Amino acid sequence: MQRTVEQSLAIKTEARNRLKWLPTVIFITSVLVTLIGIFALSAWAETSGFYHATQHLMIFLGGAGAGSSLMFSIKTKRGK
Repeated sequence: MQRTVEQSLAIKTEARNRLKWLPTVIFITSVLVTLIGIFALSAWAETSGFYHATQHLMIFLGGAGAGSSLMFSIKTKRGK
């Protein structure tokens, strides 16, 4: 059974509506992870090289998550 164009568009629109909140949640979580990595772990990261690398990893992952969520949000808004 093949789908019509209208059915395909309806499925895409429904999927897009279900994911509207996801970039916002990822962005907020990423900013929190970055802030924790920068401020809360500063003293802890100075005690060991491994802890310092872990702090840098948290900052990197937070930035990557925030950037990708913004890009996803912009991409989905342009697709409308």
